[in-house]
Amino acid sequence: MIININDNNYNKFLDKKDDKYYILDFWSSRCEACRFNAAIVDEVSKEYEGSFIVGKINVDESPYAVAHFSISILPCLVIYYKKKILTKFYGDTSKVTIKNFMNM
Repeated sequence: MIININDNNYNKFLDKKDDKYYILDFWSSRCEACRFNAAIVDEVSKEYEGSFIVGKINVDESPYAVAHFSISILPCLVIYYKKKILTKFYGDTSKVTIKNFMNM
């Protein structure tokens, strides 16, 4: 499942008390590497459908969410579970890297 997240809904989205992992994809339309990561995240979300939720966050439209997660480099993928950041992946991230982390 992929959800568009912004400053208006990110707190509600992240306060859920379910037992799912979240991949938060911080991106910008000006960032070529962000488009690469988006395609990888989309592929992984289809393969692991139901196991985790993907949240897409446009950094140009969501400065509060960006500040909350201290995002300073794009692209950035944040793995989030039970209200905690487990890891951040900066730059181009491979499908293997994401899958290896999720299979730990």
